[in-house]
Amino acid sequence: MHGHFEREKAAARCRYAALSGGPARRNIEDFFHAVPAGLGFLLQDQQIWAAGSLGPAVHADLLYKDYLSADDARYPWFGYVQDAAKPTFFVPASCVLVAATAADGARAGMADAIASGHPVITTPHGVEGYGPPLLDDEGIHAGELPRAVKDLVRRALREGLPS
Repeated sequence: MHGHFEREKAAARCRYAALSGGPARRNIEDFFHAVPAGLGFLLQDQQIWAAGSLGPAVHADLLYKDYLSADDARYPWFGYVQDAAKPTFFVPASCVLVAATAADGARAGMADAIASGHPVITTPHGVEGYGPPLLDDEGIHAGELPRAVKDLVRRALREGLPS
């Protein structure tokens, strides 16, 4: 599996924000709070890649269908990725997205995102409970949904963010 996502990225000729999670309703709702009008805010060579069962759960949701053509072009999903293989998913990413609307829903996602070593884009809820406030210069970039988070994702995919 080593290099699988690097090859996928090269074939897609894109930059991507990594998103990982399970199919819990809260995770699906958090995704749609982050991108309420679909993924058309991204350029054609910018994508959000989903790993885990969150990918197909978002794809199957009725809200996804509202912006189907833009979303399908910018939202590939890869199914379950074993813990040992998660680094191969995160390494080629430009950033990791944790679209949390409540702190208790972000714990595992934030831990994986921080461990990736990439810039993490989240909300103030995503960093709750991690001790002293995490700052932008520490690689954690928190903004309110949806506008600030979408702006951070665009910046990360266009020019990069500190990690």
